[in-house]
Amino acid sequence: MRNLSKIALFVSLFLLIGFPMIFMIISMFTDQWIFMFSGSVPAMLAGTFGIFFIVQQAKKSGEEEA
Repeated sequence: MRNLSKIALFVSLFLLIGFPMIFMIISMFTDQWIFMFSGSVPAMLAGTFGIFFIVQQAKKSGEEEA
């Protein structure tokens, strides 16, 4: 996996795990749970699509090397 793919994987995992945690902490402090619901869904979608494209790119580069 190239360096850019590793960075993209890190960003995607942060979107999947980190952003929902940040929104949950904000929601707990403010007691406004709409922050978690309105912020987590787009972050999780972006992270999922990012991982999907990273896996496709890794498969494609693996086929080229073989």
